This record gives sequence, C-alpha cells and structure tokens, in this order.
Amino acid sequence: MVFPNMVIKLNENLRLGNVISIVEGDKTERIILQSVFCDLLSYNITFYDKHNDEVLVFKKYDDKYSHIYVVPYKNSAIVSLEKKKII
Repeated sequence: MVFPNMVIKLNENLRLGNVISIVEGDKTERIILQSVFCDLLSYNITFYDKHNDEVLVFKKYDDKYSHIYVVPYKNSAIVSLEKKKII
C-alpha cells in the first residue's frame, strides 16, 4: 500500500546491529521485508537453507555490524503472549 503524502527520512549513518525477527506468513511478508530492506535501505539479501528451514539474511556490504535475520513461518508457532514486569 502506497501513501502518496507520506514522507520518510532515513538516517543512513545509523547502524541497526544484529536483528532476529520471526514473522508469520510466507510470501507477502517476504515481499514487504525485501522492499523495505533492499529497495529503501540498500541491503542485500541472501538465503540460508538448512534442512528446508529457510532464513532470510539482509546484509549491507559497507556495514559489517548490521545483519537482519528473518525466520518466516507459514503457521503461527506462538500460542500466547504475556506481559511481565521485570523488577
């Protein structure tokens, strides 16, 4: 979905660090993530496939400290979420 009046400013000097994300869905989420990281943020995508468990890896060649690992699942593996206060 495109919002014609929306303006986004990116700080290209900011490092993301290492990020691991688990997403539900298989195709739509991959297309969205590829659009954001590859088209907007100039990351390159590689695939890691071990025993048919595919992980998407987004890397920037000029920033060795920023890696985004995305694990897509067709079905939700999350049963419940609880908010806990840590003291």
